[in-house]
Amino acid sequence: LSDAVRHSSSAVDTVNLLFQLRVSWEQLGWPDPSAAYGFVLKLTEYICGSAMYYAIRVHDILKEKSYYDDEGQFDVTEKLCVTLNDIDYVRMALKPLPESLAWDKIVGNLEAETGPEAAQQSKRSLETFLSSADENMRHQIFIVVEKIGERMNVDITNYASQLIKFPPGTLFEDAARGLMGYLQTNLQSLSNWLLTSVFVQMLQPTYNLCITTFLHLVKDRRDLSPSIYKRLFNTLNTLQDRKS
Repeated sequence: LSDAVRHSSSAVDTVNLLFQLRVSWEQLGWPDPSAAYGFVLKLTEYICGSAMYYAIRVHDILKEKSYYDDEGQFDVTEKLCVTLNDIDYVRMALKPLPESLAWDKIVGNLEAETGPEAAQQSKRSLETFLSSADENMRHQIFIVVEKIGERMNVDITNYASQLIKFPPGTLFEDAARGLMGYLQTNLQSLSNWLLTSVFVQMLQPTYNLCITTFLHLVKDRRDLSPSIYKRLFNTLNTLQDRKS
């Protein structure tokens, strides 16, 4: 694991392997436009498929090794964050694929032989592989983010229940210490260990989770004083400030 880039060697090795496939194709310099397109189509399909398989396999390993910390209080771990980083790192490595495989040049050469309509259809076929891979890998990240939210929800609910039990005159800092401490610790871990592109995907769901939890706790509760509602509101404001 590299402290600088926050992803594991498996992600680096995967990206390097996919890069070598692109380099090998460039070195071939295939002269026939029609045949070149067929090779690039298959190569794009293989690279995108390999990236999707990597994301699925990494997520399976995450579950197999219990990185979700299913026992006791849930706390974000470095290994869990690195798993998210790995998926996103490989996903981002697909972005230069159109340039590195010279899609525009190949489609342009193909257009001279088949006409513009057929050439554009050929380009859309390439784009479909790439967009499908990107969507699939984003979904894998979403699954992990959703699972983290499910695990955090249990502890957030427990701490929020304690928050509303403090007497009305209790200082906000004292009443919210447990909940804010839990959130601060885990959000700081996410910030420290996640790539920025992944971390920003965690903030809004965490904030929404707190809102949903608070609403559930106060639903049909007519015995709560206005100060309790203010306490919950202040908690959300504090989270919003840290989210920004």
